[in-house]
Amino acid sequence: MVLAIDSDLFMSYHILREKGTDMAKLEKTIDGVTSDLYTPKMIGDLVWENRTKKRMTQKELAAIIHATQADISNIEKAKVNINLQTAVRLAEGLGMQLKISLVQDKSQKPRKV
Repeated sequence: MVLAIDSDLFMSYHILREKGTDMAKLEKTIDGVTSDLYTPKMIGDLVWENRTKKRMTQKELAAIIHATQADISNIEKAKVNINLQTAVRLAEGLGMQLKISLVQDKSQKPRKV
């Protein structure tokens, strides 16, 4: 199983959330429409599904990725947004592959940074 995060969509999700968008409603709208956007709930579900398939406890996964059992619980319950470092550690700890794609915004031209 591959956990893929499209950076544009991921960032858009967080911008919308900060603006007060009803994220539960948005998640229902986008769930299943695109596999590139992983919301905290979708990531939590993936972590839970793959952890339980491996018959691994939250405490065991936490020890592997240098986190606490409470951290894993909060991720699985979508109570927290994970950062890139945590996504990498989770993928490695679960024997998964993390793929991130950067896509050109068609409304803007590339610029020097």
